Amino acid sequence: MVRAGSGLFYGAGSIGAGGWNVASRGFAPSTPFVGTIDGFVPITTLSNPFPDGFLQAVGSSQGLLTLTGQNIARVFDRRALAPYNLQWNFSIQGQLAAMLVEIGYIGSQGSHLADGHGHLINQLRPEALALGTDLQRTVPNPFYGIITNPGPLSRKTVRYGQLLRPYPHFNTMSIFNPNLSSSTCHGLTLRFERRFSNGVGFLASHTSSENISDSGATVGPTATHQNAHDRAADRSVNVEDVTHRFIFSASAEMPFG
Repeated sequence: MVRAGSGLFYGAGSIGAGGWNVASRGFAPSTPFVGTIDGFVPITTLSNPFPDGFLQAVGSSQGLLTLTGQNIARVFDRRALAPYNLQWNFSIQGQLAAMLVEIGYIGSQGSHLADGHGHLINQLRPEALALGTDLQRTVPNPFYGIITNPGPLSRKTVRYGQLLRPYPHFNTMSIFNPNLSSSTCHGLTLRFERRFSNGVGFLASHTSSENISDSGATVGPTATHQNAHDRAADRSVNVEDVTHRFIFSASAEMPFG
């Protein structure tokens, strides 16, 4: 007997996952410690780590200027596509004496999956890295006097590499749980089953599979990708992969009870 099937399954988006509030950013400020501008010369000490004071909650009063000059760890992509998973299978069954034997293939492909690693959107473009140590050079800060929130962008000088970022008026910016991941899984299944008869029955099955993905978790926080512009570089066997899975169960009629 030959069996085959396939299906397309949609999942929910990741905005609000883990209990994060989309509208809370202006009410949860975080004051960064700025020890140096160029990465070499210290400008503050541990005896006075926040000489410019602490950031205060601004609510929604600053509109799009909220957290200017700061890190934004949870940017929400309102245009994120719904994640979906395509699954398919094919199997052949036959009877060998009193035993059922089955061999099959299962596969799945996930698209627009939530990525707990996040997605850095304010990383330098690869071509800018050719400047090497020149990126660490300090230059006059064009945002001085405009950005007054305590942080590296409120000072007279700034690293040259900062001005080459896509959003130079912010520091690190990461999309929270973006629907950018993909996965592929292929597996081979074997099943031996002896239906219950003469007081004995058993079932034995083995699955050998490989789960490949460019993200190791669906809900963060976890380590970020090594290069936001080359997600394929992180594509490998998923940490949740179970290469071999063997299951055995048996039932027997007892002469008592």
